[in-house]
Amino acid sequence: AQGDLKRGTHSQHTQRGATMKSSNLLANMPFASKIVMLVALMGFIAVAITSYTLVNTRATNQQYAQLLAHEARGALIVAEAAQHLGNASRLTYSVLTMQDELRMRAQLVTIKSIEQQFNADLQNFQQLLPALAPDVQSLTAKSERVFHMASRIIESAARWRGDRALQIIDSEFDPALATLRHDMGSLKDRSVQQFESASSELTLQTDNTIKFTAFPIAVALIVIIALSIHVAITQMSRPLAELTRNMELMSERQYGSTMVLTTRRDEIGKMANALQVFQQSMQREDRLAVEVAASAEGRRLSQQLVDLISAIPGAVFRMQMTPDGMRSIQFVSEKAAQLHGRRLGELEQLSGPPGDEFLHASAAAINGAR
Repeated sequence: AQGDLKRGTHSQHTQRGATMKSSNLLANMPFASKIVMLVALMGFIAVAITSYTLVNTRATNQQYAQLLAHEARGALIVAEAAQHLGNASRLTYSVLTMQDELRMRAQLVTIKSIEQQFNADLQNFQQLLPALAPDVQSLTAKSERVFHMASRIIESAARWRGDRALQIIDSEFDPALATLRHDMGSLKDRSVQQFESASSELTLQTDNTIKFTAFPIAVALIVIIALSIHVAITQMSRPLAELTRNMELMSERQYGSTMVLTTRRDEIGKMANALQVFQQSMQREDRLAVEVAASAEGRRLSQQLVDLISAIPGAVFRMQMTPDGMRSIQFVSEKAAQLHGRRLGELEQLSGPPGDEFLHASAAAINGAR
């Protein structure tokens, strides 16, 4: 259990590390690079979707073209077969009016040729539509019977047995010919149905292609918009708001906030570094202003003290005694200087036993000091 917990903790740290790396990567990218990245991502997605759409559309167009070609060819084959069947029936009926036996027997060769062409058409139709092979084979068997009847009619007519030929036509040939034509019409209808089914499948495939194209486009737009909003908020709006807040605090002479954007390498980081330098300069300026104000206040107080001491009658001085009985003068007034007959600077530098400074005082100075 502890091992699983450690692995889970390690996985969380790994994910957090990856998230921080990606965030730092965006933070260190210039604005132009971020915009170029978003545009390149949008272009890549657009190219991918366009390529997918073109490939599927081209395949669908090819299938439609093949379907139309097959439909046209199938209709043409059925029409040719019907024409051959019509020619065979006309030749069969025409022998009843002929008076030359050789011409009658010559029609047998023509009937055989028409039968071969009819069978060839059926074979081509079967190759075109393999799904209808059983129907084609049934038609082939029926057509053989019809053409065999046509040959029997011509033989009977050539032998001058017109009554027998008419009997075959009425009882066998006409019903079989009608059935064969009906079956050919049914075959044509089934081929049309098959083409319509294939067309419906292609239409469904086209609709699916449109759906599969529209869905990635919608997803790509959502992702790009979300990424753009994320970049705009986290990489532009929030940092600029933070810089604005820091500048407002600086305008109020509040320097407690910390510049947390100085580690970035983009334009925001450069602005944050410049703002930090400006903040430090303002702090130094404020400290200098405070020191100058304190110095001016000290000078003002000192001047007030001097003026106050000068207004006091008599000599004022401050003397400090040392343990060895010596003294040093720390402050003297102007009247004390007049009393001693010396300048203030000389009195402040005197040191020695007490009373030595009065040795050089004159009687006039003493009276004046009084």
